[in-house]
Amino acid sequence: MKLLYFIGLLALCYVTFADEAQEKTQLDTLTTTEEKDKVEAAIDVKEAEQHDEGHHEEKHDEGHDEHHEEGHEEENKEVSEGHDEGGKKEEHGDEHHVVKRAVRHIRKHGRKWWKRQQRLRRANRAKARRNANRRKAFRLAKLRALRRKQALNRHRRALQRRLRQQAARKAGILRKGLRAIQHKQRQLRNAIRAQKSAQAHHRHVIHQIGVQRRLAAHRFAVAQRKAAAAARRAAALRAKAARAKAAAAARAAQQKEIKPAVEKITEEKPTEN
Repeated sequence: MKLLYFIGLLALCYVTFADEAQEKTQLDTLTTTEEKDKVEAAIDVKEAEQHDEGHHEEKHDEGHDEHHEEGHEEENKEVSEGHDEGGKKEEHGDEHHVVKRAVRHIRKHGRKWWKRQQRLRRANRAKARRNANRRKAFRLAKLRALRRKQALNRHRRALQRRLRQQAARKAGILRKGLRAIQHKQRQLRNAIRAQKSAQAHHRHVIHQIGVQRRLAAHRFAVAQRKAAAAARRAAALRAKAARAKAAAAARAAQQKEIKPAVEKITEEKPTEN
């Protein structure tokens, strides 16, 4: 669309410059100064009429303009041919006819120029309106994008704040739970340590009881052995004493038996002397 619009503008500028050049050439074909003065006066009159008639007949279609353009081109050709032929034969003949023809030409082409300027003004206004609307839409889009970005930033910050608070709450709960678990672990370790120490003390007490029992049994056995040995020694002494007493009794009895025999013997020996 932009390319077509640009091509149309170029064509419009070309047509405008071509019409101005054609009018200039037609003015140059007028040889005498009087004709030029009359044509210039007619141009001034036409410009005044154009300013008066400038704001009517705005809604002509393009087909009507094309028809006018074709008619103008044919008329321009005829006028130029007439100018050429008249300049060669007789200097345009009647002055009234020349002025009338020039005025008609200027009126038609002035209207054409006015319409072209009007179309250009409309096109420029439409272009300015489109540019203004485009700039306004761009500003609004930029503002909406900024508002959207700000809203997204607000939502993101709120979400981050909620996540931080939630993480802090979870961390607090976890810390509290961890402290409780550590407290329970300490209690269990202390209970296990106390139980182990109690078990060790119990084992030590049992060991000491066993040691004392074995020591007492050993001492009892030693005392028993000593008592048995003493009893055996006493029995041996008693037996020895009994044996000694029996031997003494036997010797005494033997001596008692021997003494009468000795006395008898002793008594018998002197008698023999």
